[in-house]
Amino acid sequence: MKIKKLPSYVLVFVAFPVLMISCNSEPKSNIESTPTKEKTIVTPSVTPAPADSSASQLADPALAVGEKLYTENCKVCHNLNTVTLIGPGLAGINERRPQEWLIPWIKNSQKVIASGDKYAVELFNKYNKVPMPNYDYSNEQIQSILAYIAKNEQK
Repeated sequence: MKIKKLPSYVLVFVAFPVLMISCNSEPKSNIESTPTKEKTIVTPSVTPAPADSSASQLADPALAVGEKLYTENCKVCHNLNTVTLIGPGLAGINERRPQEWLIPWIKNSQKVIASGDKYAVELFNKYNKVPMPNYDYSNEQIQSILAYIAKNEQK
């Protein structure tokens, strides 16, 4: 009988699946009477996440809501530091303006500007008269955004 030598690529197609199957299976003992050890699952101790991580904010539902709203809507135009994008950086916003001013501003900045509010008019003019979109958020949602900013701002 004559044995024909196969090209190496054929061996790869044959050997590779066999290797994959053998690598994925657990080693089997050929001694049936040896008791098997129970697997012990070691759970690592939980270390708290850093204060600025998203995981820690999930513990506080208001911060999680604030993060979601900020990320989906505010982040496009505002940084959490003092760097300007389209609008001003938001670091220190809670010190610059009271919530009684910020809530109406976030809901409808053009209405606050139209009221003649001096700070609102200056802000609008400073940022090339680009209007901020109106947001139909509840006061609580806006407060959660402001809390998220306060916790994560980078001064």
